[in-house]
Amino acid sequence: WIVALILIFPFLFCKKMYSKFYAYRQVVIAEQSTSNIDFANQIYSKLYSTLYNDNYYLSLFAESQYNANHPKLGLKIIFQKHGLTYADYLLIGDMYLKEKNSDSAMKYYLNAHYLLPNQSVPVKKINQLKNN
Repeated sequence: WIVALILIFPFLFCKKMYSKFYAYRQVVIAEQSTSNIDFANQIYSKLYSTLYNDNYYLSLFAESQYNANHPKLGLKIIFQKHGLTYADYLLIGDMYLKEKNSDSAMKYYLNAHYLLPNQSVPVKKINQLKNN
């Protein structure tokens, strides 16, 4: 029975690896369908059970939710990431701004600015918030 287990184990591992490979192929399809946000969101939603801990996927899914005018769901998704990037901070700021939470938006724009101080985008967004 040990021999049977040794023979079956690689197939179980390959199935998991294949499902991740298939999920990444679907992510590429969703990325390329920028003109059809609903289609992309359908793909991202189906892949969540497989890629729930993949940072790149979570960023794409959150951005897709933001583009589909679902910033609350986008915030829930992006805060599941392990470590945020410059683009994530900007996206979070934009989502909070869409939710009319300018204090939180300012916080994340400042985080983006502190992370990459030579970039002008956070500074412009901070100045826009200050002027409004």
